[in-house]
Amino acid sequence: MKSDLLNNKTIGALWWSYQQLDEHVKQCFTFCSIFPRRYELQRDELVHMWMAEGFVKVTDATRDMEDETGFGKPCYKIHDLLHELAGRAAGNDYFRIERGMVGHVPQDVRHIFIMSYDQRLFEEEILHLKSLRTVITLGMLSEDLCRLLQSLKKLRVVHVKLEREYSLTGYLSQKKFIADRDVHYFKDNEIANLVNLRYIKTHGEFLYPDIGRLTSLRTLSVFRVSKIRGYEIQQLEHLDNLHGTLTIKGLENVSGNEEARQAKIYKKVHVTGLELIWYGDNESSKKQEDVLEALRPPFLITSLKISGYDGSTYPSWCSGEKGALKNLQDLQFVGCHAPPKIGESFMYLRTLVISNCRWCSVPENIECLTWLEKLTIDSCENMESLPRLPLSLREIKIHIWYGSSLGENMESLSSLEELTVDRCYNTASLPRLPLSLVKLTVEFWNGSALAENMESLSSLQKLDLTRCPNILSLPRLPSSLKELRISECDKFLIQTCKTEGNPNWEKIAHIENKLILEM
Repeated sequence: MKSDLLNNKTIGALWWSYQQLDEHVKQCFTFCSIFPRRYELQRDELVHMWMAEGFVKVTDATRDMEDETGFGKPCYKIHDLLHELAGRAAGNDYFRIERGMVGHVPQDVRHIFIMSYDQRLFEEEILHLKSLRTVITLGMLSEDLCRLLQSLKKLRVVHVKLEREYSLTGYLSQKKFIADRDVHYFKDNEIANLVNLRYIKTHGEFLYPDIGRLTSLRTLSVFRVSKIRGYEIQQLEHLDNLHGTLTIKGLENVSGNEEARQAKIYKKVHVTGLELIWYGDNESSKKQEDVLEALRPPFLITSLKISGYDGSTYPSWCSGEKGALKNLQDLQFVGCHAPPKIGESFMYLRTLVISNCRWCSVPENIECLTWLEKLTIDSCENMESLPRLPLSLREIKIHIWYGSSLGENMESLSSLEELTVDRCYNTASLPRLPLSLVKLTVEFWNGSALAENMESLSSLQKLDLTRCPNILSLPRLPSSLKELRISECDKFLIQTCKTEGNPNWEKIAHIENKLILEM
């Protein structure tokens, strides 16, 4: 009642509302005062900071804090009035160092945001703030980060953009690191010594030796196997708390079945996505087959990507013999030698991507995938034609295709809504298309005639023709068509579509939105 906040009616009402919050919610709110006014807060990043500070508690002892976060906007900005309220409520625990600041940093400050990094200030004051729990700054030197971690033992949150080569964000205690740029090696075990580290998120590739010691890790987006000590695939053995997607690169550096088995990938029960990537090293296909067999995924994963695999057969877990991957919905094959057989593990697939594979055909019995909704075939030069496809398909994308036929039963795909045909060089004409089609995109195509039943496609709303030099005349188009784009096609087609009274012009006159572009 004695606070001057009540002198202002609006801020007074907000202050009263703040007082009604639970104590841990008050802590989360006042923590936001550390950021500058109108700073864009990343939702997931902020929640992880709260968890590292101990502000967010689990509601069920059997569940991880990561599972407590919900859905919403990915980022937020705090209203100016609320930002002012948070600053007043925070008191002396929070401090921002702004450009041109004079005076000293309070010795008992616990959370600090450095808007303008200063080497002198860092050495003379920040390194002596023994109560400091949070440091957020831009432009710190990498050697200063090492000194920070060594000197301030109570740190829980470190969010730093390093001045040299890369940026790194860390949450220490329940910790997190974020790094940007390409591939960087840590030469010592500074990271591995942080045995309570919970989060590592990298935009580039940061390679940490002896990462197997970090048994509390919740996230590890990329692990690259190397023949250098400390980067062996066995480092993954005890990382059973990993969540989300795990990408394992450099599998050509795994010596064989026994090494791969020691990684115990199947025990990572919280992992929902797995990417297994070989880069090739003239190794035998039999060795790759043995390694892939040993890398059996957790049975609840929802997505799987296999890249650079030269084996001619696939492991038993692909066919469901050792427990079907019954939750698997998204499957990708990139640069693989041979197609797998359709087994129980694939029965509930929603998305299938086949890219840069040397296959002569898609997997046998693909028609049996009665839940499949999206099929993408990209740069598979050896495929001559498509077999009968699942009736459940809603979207098909075919890119760089040298076959002569786009499918035996395209017209019967009664759920198909979107078809993209891009660089299908040897396909002279499109097959008859299903009446359910909503969007048709044809790009870089040498054919001269669209589907013969175009006028009957009563659901078609969007048609895009780009670089189709042999189309000189349009077929009759359905009255449902609302958007048409003709770009960089034959000059005669472009001119006649723009010439009033011409048959091509008359066929598109009813379309509301038209874009006709010359080369």
